[in-house]
Amino acid sequence: MKVIILYSMIASIAFFFSIFKIPRTVKHSNTESISEPKFTKLIYLVIDGLRFDAYVPVNKSGYYYNNISFANNPERLKTTYFSVSGIPTATTCRIISMMTGSSSNQIEEIMTFYISKTSIEALPDKFKDRKMFHYGDSMWPEAFPVLKTKSHNYCGLGKEKLVENEENMIKKVLEDKEHDIKFVHAIALDAFGHIYGTEHQIIKDSLLRMDRFLHALYDGMDDETLLVVTSDHGVTDDGSHGGNSKHELASFCGIYSKVPVALQNRDFSWYNEKFLQKFYDCKIFNAADDWTKSEHPYKVVHQDDILPTISYLMGVPIPANTYGSFIPFMIDDAKASRSFAEQKKLLANIKNVPKDFKTLEDEHYFLTNLIYDNAVDSNPLFLLLAIPFALASLIGAFLFSNTKLYLLCKNIPFFLSTIMVTHSYFAFASEDIIWIFTFLLTNFSVPNLLFSIYFLKTPGRNFFSRDRFNIRMEAFKSNAAMCFVVLLFFVSKNMTFSRKRFISGQESTRIFYKNSHFMKNINRSLLHFSVLLYSYFHPLNRQEKIAFLILNPSLDTLLCIHFSPVIALTLLYFLKNIDVFDSQSLKFVLLSAVPYFINHEKVFQSIDYNIPFVLDDRFKSLSNVLGVFTYAFIPRLIVHMHFKVESCGMFLHLFSLYLCFAVSYIMKGSLVFQYFFVGRLLFIMAFFIIDVTIEQILSLLRSPDLNWQSIFTFIYNKAYALDHHPDTMSLA
Repeated sequence: MKVIILYSMIASIAFFFSIFKIPRTVKHSNTESISEPKFTKLIYLVIDGLRFDAYVPVNKSGYYYNNISFANNPERLKTTYFSVSGIPTATTCRIISMMTGSSSNQIEEIMTFYISKTSIEALPDKFKDRKMFHYGDSMWPEAFPVLKTKSHNYCGLGKEKLVENEENMIKKVLEDKEHDIKFVHAIALDAFGHIYGTEHQIIKDSLLRMDRFLHALYDGMDDETLLVVTSDHGVTDDGSHGGNSKHELASFCGIYSKVPVALQNRDFSWYNEKFLQKFYDCKIFNAADDWTKSEHPYKVVHQDDILPTISYLMGVPIPANTYGSFIPFMIDDAKASRSFAEQKKLLANIKNVPKDFKTLEDEHYFLTNLIYDNAVDSNPLFLLLAIPFALASLIGAFLFSNTKLYLLCKNIPFFLSTIMVTHSYFAFASEDIIWIFTFLLTNFSVPNLLFSIYFLKTPGRNFFSRDRFNIRMEAFKSNAAMCFVVLLFFVSKNMTFSRKRFISGQESTRIFYKNSHFMKNINRSLLHFSVLLYSYFHPLNRQEKIAFLILNPSLDTLLCIHFSPVIALTLLYFLKNIDVFDSQSLKFVLLSAVPYFINHEKVFQSIDYNIPFVLDDRFKSLSNVLGVFTYAFIPRLIVHMHFKVESCGMFLHLFSLYLCFAVSYIMKGSLVFQYFFVGRLLFIMAFFIIDVTIEQILSLLRSPDLNWQSIFTFIYNKAYALDHHPDTMSLA
């Protein structure tokens, strides 16, 4: 078994690096400027997670819209653009990409929270000899060493003192008359979005605070100052980001000054057409019936093009790894464009462009696409290494499970479902429906049907509301209707009515026939149900959560204080009491559905602040480990504990894992693959490790030969022997 796990790990890692590689970068610095400075001072403001339609005037209503009066000015709207965010839409890799100009891929998204200093030059490096200072998110001085001693920062990943920290930052920025170059990163809006979504009063308050800040910044500027206001990415309505939906890509960029900076009366229709070569269909961003519902026409730019444009306007060398192009609405300089194209040739590692182009712009976008393709290219060597280990682990798992071939036929529904969700975006977007349908297909009963209805209509099921297949059950929308479903589940599970027995007068003729196991479960969980009911009306604070955990330490208690009442009810009540029939793949269907039981879809894209920050608002806190452990392990542990271990379990796990890897490799050139299938692939790897670990622990605990005293004696003897080993003593 250990050899199988080792082989599968080697194969998984090799598969991963066969698909991805670190984008090629150059280490040298670019020291030559290709333009004269148009401005001597710069304020670069990043408002984290602010979506385009929340920045400009729109025909929408709600907390999130029409709060930024600064952008209503007609002159400012001329240089306010819809900025298509780079991908992945995660803050760290977006900021590093925006400052260095380099492309990013899924590897960098994984490393989002492991912030290390960049080894390539960035925009702040170009101002190292100027009066420069940074304010805001602490990732900046960690990522850009030049800012290490030039920063007033605070942690943007926790919930602690978000408003207080931001207001203090704003005050210091406005009071700063000394520094000519200021980088400012306001993080509170994004953090509150993760917690509350976009439609909340605290979001409106944050936007109004940013509006006041913008007015104050602009009013304090002189003619030598360039103000750049942008966001690192957009956001979904529930506060998530990380994927490539149009809401997450909907960033903005405003370039403002007291003197005119925009070019007038030119046709730039070719500009948007070039986006199609970079996998973006910009027609979805500027159609007549556009979802943004902007009150004014707007132009679309790409986030990658902001850096070279700002470098040109400030008259500083463009960072050597920049692969974007000038924003044509701002710059028309053929000589500078030619110099920039020569710089990109060095980055693309080609001396001569292999073909002739009608315009200089065509050559620029050819080089841009070439550099980008190199960042998402594959490595066949790792694939050749992965294949034998993958085959060995699959064959070994099958032999180890001692499962006959005909028994695997019972798993056909599971196999078909796995193939569907790894081959089709439509199926992946509706994965929760597919797994529940597979569950019902192999385990149909009235209680299980009611559980499925309950699950599909719980909050969080509309994550892919615009893309997925929606089951329309209008009768089950209200809370009262869902309570009725819960009641029906209880009745169908525990009560039978037998007219014959009732009339006969026998003792067993009671209408209510109790399932003893079910009622024991209810009695054991009565305290937890009471807490859930209380928390539904009055959310528990940290002190109450800690007190409840101390008074009643158990896995069920962790569920109650950690998850919402609806999710906890699913895990405590429904999942433990569904009907189980002879279905070989039942357990693995449920394990595949677990992420959807607990609204894990949000985590596929983004931080869910309800996960780590259960008992503490600080980011680097030991209690955060408990929160992540609860979210990642306990729901799966419940499945492993309450459903039998399948003899072909390892085979099913590896089948799902390697099928996803194989399809991912085939689809490596697709944007859909990059930011949907690969996300699923990484979670399958993590869940595989978690499930194997849990099964090993449970197998140990279930062993009849387990003797805790003998285990401790064995450990003590080993430690004692090590301390008194003659070789050890002689070395000492």
